[in-house]
Amino acid sequence: TNKSFLIFFISFFVYNILYNINPIIKAKSDLHIYDLKVNHLSNPLGIDIDKNSFSFLSDKDDPFKASLISIKSNKTVQSKKVFLENCHSFYFNKPLEYQTSYIFRVEDSYNMNELIFETAAELNSPFITPKNKLLESPIFIKEFKIDKYNTSNEIITARLYITGLGLYQAYINEKKVGKGHLTPGYNDYDYYLRYQTYDITELIKETNIIEVHMGNGWYKGRFWMKEKDTYGSDYLLCALIFLKYKNGAEVKIQTNNSWKVKKSKELMNNIYDGEIIDYTLPESDLEDVLEFQNKTKYNLIPYFGALIEEKEIIRPTLIESSKKELILDFGENIVGFVRYRGHLNQSQKLILTHGEILQNNHFYNKNYRSAKAKVIYISDGIERKYEPKFTYFGFRYALIEGLDKVEPKDFEGIVIHTDLEKTFECETDNKKINKLINNTLWGEVIF
Repeated sequence: TNKSFLIFFISFFVYNILYNINPIIKAKSDLHIYDLKVNHLSNPLGIDIDKNSFSFLSDKDDPFKASLISIKSNKTVQSKKVFLENCHSFYFNKPLEYQTSYIFRVEDSYNMNELIFETAAELNSPFITPKNKLLESPIFIKEFKIDKYNTSNEIITARLYITGLGLYQAYINEKKVGKGHLTPGYNDYDYYLRYQTYDITELIKETNIIEVHMGNGWYKGRFWMKEKDTYGSDYLLCALIFLKYKNGAEVKIQTNNSWKVKKSKELMNNIYDGEIIDYTLPESDLEDVLEFQNKTKYNLIPYFGALIEEKEIIRPTLIESSKKELILDFGENIVGFVRYRGHLNQSQKLILTHGEILQNNHFYNKNYRSAKAKVIYISDGIERKYEPKFTYFGFRYALIEGLDKVEPKDFEGIVIHTDLEKTFECETDNKKINKLINNTLWGEVIF
């Protein structure tokens, strides 16, 4: 029908315009060569050495010269002529060098613009795994010291190259590394496993502790028809810390059997069912790790695409049902999780159960079938923000249990999705069409 065709056309149009490599409308600077990107990213860090897509925009129709200049040698390593019709995606012929910074330069007879990017290191550190196979959601730990404050031996760059199975969150000196969630993302494990690159220069002190928290995720947790161990049964971590000093010295700290591991306070986590975190548990003793011998099974490649990040905060309202249920309403279906910043007493339990709809003005989530979609926190009485690490939900409502009084201001709906650049805004005088556009946006950018 004409109506169905209109809906299809608008959805297709919105998706391709909002996140396509060929934006129709794009703000630009005074330069007529602008919007330089590598792999559609404006500030790429840790990309692969081969098969990278380069692009730029221009309001001139001249032939352009595109060049790659090695910052280390200050020499042009590759160049080519590019015409405007190919400026949205083109490639250089030769692979780049690992762990090298380059200038991507585009110029014509009138103007020039540049972008700096960096390739990843080749990650070939051993995978490590807990020697104690009964450890759930382990935390891998390594302490290292540096002479950062010797002015003749100052660190100029520090990088962390890391991946894990299933999911990981890394912390250096108790500060989270990067903005990503659910890293290293969902991978086609039979063919590749992506690793991330982080600039950790500002996190490094004289004495340092890196902690890597591990969760089950798609790899090891409940996924599709399997209750656990969907792709593997071992927690695996592979990492390399690379320190470069002003005097030219380089230090590598890689995963090996010198690392330690301990049990976390996560009692359960998976994508479908949620998390249980007990902060009353005592600190666990450090235990030994093993170098995993089957590391050639995984094809490690630098991360491609964009990370999943926190993109929006939604403030809820409170509903009290006739059954005395305390329900937070976030106004629309979102993908993410709920963050709580209120106070909990020692051993107090806070339970958040997520749902998409109400039934007869009561909480309802049986449409999730067997997925529990629940987060449980058991407090040690210490002030902190409460949020899950290794799960997410599609929800509009959250049933709150364990609090005598619910203050909506203490809760936030955290929207997470792929960190893509929006290149087009569209608003009509029809609310239904605007809603369709918004639903298309939210439905396409999640992962």
